Amino acid sequence: MRYVPDKKPEATLKDHLGKWFMRIAFFLLFSPFVIVFLLGLTGEPIPEGAFGTWFMGALTVAGLVTSWDMFRSVKRHGASELGCALPIAAVTCWWGWIFLRDLGAFE
Repeated sequence: MRYVPDKKPEATLKDHLGKWFMRIAFFLLFSPFVIVFLLGLTGEPIPEGAFGTWFMGALTVAGLVTSWDMFRSVKRHGASELGCALPIAAVTCWWGWIFLRDLGAFE
């Protein structure tokens, strides 16, 4: 008996749009970190204004995902994991407050 691999289904427009949506989302989330890292290597300060708001938004989203994952770990492994989860959640709240303040949500 000869092995015949399954044929890959043809990619649909929905598949292509999904891939491009994820690429754009990753770019919007991770590119501020790359820019800040490169500026740090050159000794420049973090830019203010719209870039600062974008950076704080990216930090907030990354912190929310990390906090969610850490609290899932607390659920699985017990309260000993709270030593990591609570500080991450607190810093994420701080970043979120700065992000919302920059957007003008508290005026």
